[in-house]
This record gives sequence, C-alpha cells and structure tokens, in this order.
Amino acid sequence: MQDSFIHKGKRKQLLAKLRQKGISDEQVLEAMDQVPRHLFMDSGFLDHAYSDKAFPIAADQTISQPFTVAKQTELLRCAAGQKILEPEVAIKVRFWWLLGSSSIQLNARMNCLRSPLCS
Repeated sequence: MQDSFIHKGKRKQLLAKLRQKGISDEQVLEAMDQVPRHLFMDSGFLDHAYSDKAFPIAADQTISQPFTVAKQTELLRCAAGQKILEPEVAIKVRFWWLLGSSSIQLNARMNCLRSPLCS
C-alpha cells in the first residue's frame, strides 16, 4: 500500500482538526503526519483512515482515535533519547492511563520523536 497524495492531503486535514481540538505540540503533529494511519487498516476501509475516531481492526482490536493518540503523546512530553515504556510494561508499573494506544502505532510515533519504546 502506498502513501498517495490523497492520503497525505487527508492527513493534513486531520492535523488541522487536531490543532482545532487543542493539540499544539508541533513535534507530536509532525510525528502524526509522518506515520500514515491507513497503513494500519484494512485496504477496504481506507475512506475511514483519517477520520478522528477509533476504528475496528483485526483480532477484535481497535486503532485508537487520532486525537487520543496525539493527546497521550503530547502529555508524555518526550525528549529525544528518552525511553518510553511499552503499554504492557506500563500497566505493570501503573502507568496504564498514560499509554493506551496500539503498540505498533505508538512505537512508530515515538520513533519519529526519537524516543524509543521499551518492552
């Protein structure tokens, strides 16, 4: 699956909505822009990839709402090189409320912020 101009345009529209909802950290917005959400979804549902809502994916899981992912990432206030606990580990140390998005998606965004996810 490719990251077409249509996907990039829809992603820019989503970023504008996230800004309207209060996401202001430009590094978080850049990370959201660099990780194409449609790559985490079945190709039959690409029209829904850039709507600001959670969406069901395989194995009774969901891909988190973009605003939720952006807000969680913004609240982390990551610095380059800072290590971030993976959700399964975070739950064990009672930080589960901070990390709730899909591990793959979060890992990709943390890599964009140069803050590796640790397991």
